[in-house]
Amino acid sequence: MSDAAPTATLDSLVPYQAGVRSAQPAYVMLNDRLEAVETVSYGALTDRVVDVAGRLAHRARPGDRVLLAYSNGIEAVEAFWSCIAAGLVPIPAPAPDPHHSRVSMARLQAIADNAGLSLALTTSDLVDAVRSGTGDLPWTTLAEVCDGPAGTLGAAPRSETAYLQYTSGSTSAPRGVRIEHGAVLAQCQALQAIVPIDPERSRGLIWLPWFHDYG
Repeated sequence: MSDAAPTATLDSLVPYQAGVRSAQPAYVMLNDRLEAVETVSYGALTDRVVDVAGRLAHRARPGDRVLLAYSNGIEAVEAFWSCIAAGLVPIPAPAPDPHHSRVSMARLQAIADNAGLSLALTTSDLVDAVRSGTGDLPWTTLAEVCDGPAGTLGAAPRSETAYLQYTSGSTSAPRGVRIEHGAVLAQCQALQAIVPIDPERSRGLIWLPWFHDYG
């Protein structure tokens, strides 16, 4: 964030980076051998986010909550930032686990019941399983969303909440915390103050699952 434009919300971050370093990788996914298997540049991510956000805006209104049940991957990144761009409140969550389906589906159902969802997204290879395993939740995929019409972005004030973070539910029902835009940006500014970052050279290696509650 050392050269980022001043902003009060997260939605301008990716487009800004695309404007100053469009071809630079925004995210690189590694396999168990630390080999790059997926990469997306800031420019490509911004184009994808703008397209998907417009189509999400046709299905939901600013402030609505959207469950994102994904493993680590570029599709999860696209879904998250598309929700942010559309003014929706994403809820990062683990992808359904076919080997522990009862526990996995129960966790997703508990999050959905607590959050009050307008939409739930997962990958195309898992959507049929979650539709049959979690009652009447409004499951869909990015591919299905992108087959639909686009709505209008920015038609209503954005929620102060950027996203919801849920605990694992291993000791009790999953519990959610509202993470505000300002809190995320303040955390990034604090990190930058402690460890100066050069956007042209610095890289972050993240080993945690993207939905991790850090608890």
